[in-house]
Amino acid sequence: MPPSPPSSTSPPMYTSPPPSYNTRSVVFDSVLSDYNMEDLSTFEDMTQFRNDYISSVGAAAKLLGIESDPTVEILSITPGSIIVGTKVTFINDPEGAELFREVLSSNPVLAFPAFSGLGQIQIREVRFDGGNVDGSPPPNDGNAQPNNGCAQTRSGQSCCLPNMLDAAEECCTRQVDECGVCGGNSDSCATAVTIKVRTNRPGLTPDAVRTPAFDSFISDFKKMVAQLFASMGVTEKDIDVDRSAIKGVSVPGGYYEFEVPFKIRPIGSAITVAKAKAILNDAAQRAEASNGMSLSAVVDVNRSGVCGNDVCENGEMNSCPKDCGLTEPSTPPRQGSTCPSVGGRVCAGRGTCSSGQCVCNTGYSGADCNSCAEGYEKNTGGVCAEKRADVDPRDNDADADADAAKTRSIILGVVFGIVALLLIGLMCYYVFVIRKRNQASREDGLAFSSQQQVPASNEEPDIPTRQLSQTAV
Repeated sequence: MPPSPPSSTSPPMYTSPPPSYNTRSVVFDSVLSDYNMEDLSTFEDMTQFRNDYISSVGAAAKLLGIESDPTVEILSITPGSIIVGTKVTFINDPEGAELFREVLSSNPVLAFPAFSGLGQIQIREVRFDGGNVDGSPPPNDGNAQPNNGCAQTRSGQSCCLPNMLDAAEECCTRQVDECGVCGGNSDSCATAVTIKVRTNRPGLTPDAVRTPAFDSFISDFKKMVAQLFASMGVTEKDIDVDRSAIKGVSVPGGYYEFEVPFKIRPIGSAITVAKAKAILNDAAQRAEASNGMSLSAVVDVNRSGVCGNDVCENGEMNSCPKDCGLTEPSTPPRQGSTCPSVGGRVCAGRGTCSSGQCVCNTGYSGADCNSCAEGYEKNTGGVCAEKRADVDPRDNDADADADAAKTRSIILGVVFGIVALLLIGLMCYYVFVIRKRNQASREDGLAFSSQQQVPASNEEPDIPTRQLSQTAV
């Protein structure tokens, strides 16, 4: 039997197994005391700082003999004393990751000497974060570029860290408060809370939301909340309950549990999330009954913008665009629109498009309505408001000189007045004394002259007895 012809099918080619990956990430905070936010006030400064920082961290790894070229990612930059949240990811180099973590934890000077270019640096909160050892590749097959947290601002800038964006979507080089206001103190917005309340009040059921019993429940609920926050100056009038969003369920023991959302209006002092949670959680743990109800759980506590206060706060870009200086809520530009857009909004949301040109709202200018008009400047809420009248320093100096001269004149006038009064008093005293002396002298003269008068002829002189006896002898 003739041999079979060779098969036309080629044997399968050898395929090497996929590379195995092992990633470890070291996360830490760098406190840079030689920097402040004024040094990073422009986007050029911020970009340069970020590049320098990433290069310095990479150089620190090489200084320790780590050659695996780990990726460096900036997680956050906290204003004030600049605190940089940092993540360094090592691929297929677990020993390098362990060495880097150990050195930063025990003796970071070895990694960041004085000549690192970052100035005085303090490393804290060093820890491992994430990573995988199962052989699966990291994103983009290990070649992913580090996400350094750049976020696009409303004005189109693209290098602002997310934790530095305020509610107006502008980059804030100061601290963003809980209300989302750049440089604020967290007292302009409301405190939004949802809690669960347990009650067995008669006539109160989840379905009876429009009954006198439910009205009484809402009234007593406000009293309970006001009592909890009384030390912070909260009254019943400061509490708004969203009746339409209240949910209720039946629970064992003949009780109903209601989930009640409400807001505490701004009262002049900041009721921060931390303060509110502490007060409410304490009340929930004590579970003390008040007016037939007790707080059973805290569902949510956050801060909510107050529409109409001319301050752009959390969520108001859409819910209250006027506070953020917008004509209408955030919407993408219409297809075919010929007007310029900024941050996805036609005319930056601060004007209207007419015949291909932006007609800007009052206080705004520019082809895209993204600048403040002359005489206006951005306030803390990111809205263009009228400038206060600028005062020339020379005018201040002139006013100060005039005030000083006026003060000197007043002082001199008072001094001269006092001196004049003293002189008048002395003159009066002198005249009084002289007159008294003259009067006394006249009286003495009259008395002396009366003693020297000659007696009358029919009067016998009063001759002493001794003189008479001598004459007789």
